[in-house]
Amino acid sequence: MTEKTDDAEVRREGAEGRRETSPIPWGETTAPVQKRSSAWMKWAVVAIIGLFLILGAWYSLTVPPFETPDEVHHYAFARNIAQGNGLPVQTPEGSGPWAHEGSQPPLYYLIAGGLTAAIDQSDFDALSVVNPRANIGDPLFPGNKNYMLYSGGPHPLQGANLALHVGRWLSLLLGAITLWLVYRIGLLAMPRWPLGALLGL
Repeated sequence: MTEKTDDAEVRREGAEGRRETSPIPWGETTAPVQKRSSAWMKWAVVAIIGLFLILGAWYSLTVPPFETPDEVHHYAFARNIAQGNGLPVQTPEGSGPWAHEGSQPPLYYLIAGGLTAAIDQSDFDALSVVNPRANIGDPLFPGNKNYMLYSGGPHPLQGANLALHVGRWLSLLLGAITLWLVYRIGLLAMPRWPLGALLGL
């Protein structure tokens, strides 16, 4: 009888030892690590998008008006809407100052036009004088690379230049939203590898 009791006690102690040394469920052991990893990821995304906004704002204030590709035509499209003229009309005989950009999808220009409608943009013609000696499109040929005639002058944030920068900042905001959506889509596509979603930025 004593031997049976001793065997039962040994089995019971062994079972209790296995329960004590058995691994704790995955969620309980990794929860603090997952929380730290999630917090780190969020701060990394905020830092990347914040840096994007800072550099983009600096770039928008550094580049002279209408010196980015086709910017004068994009601006003219939005300005036409801001003046209450609706969407540009493209005809085979010719087009307005929006040139070939007048056929672009209109949503962005409708938003930009609405944001700049209250700004006096009557100085647009004086600001958008094309440099007749500009050498554009051939980096191997020396010459004047300024597309606009007065790019070297001061450009205070007023009038057409202010409206232009509102459009630039709208584009910057949309770019930041795009980065955030890329990250969120990456998390959906790679739920087990959130770092991959971060690398997508």
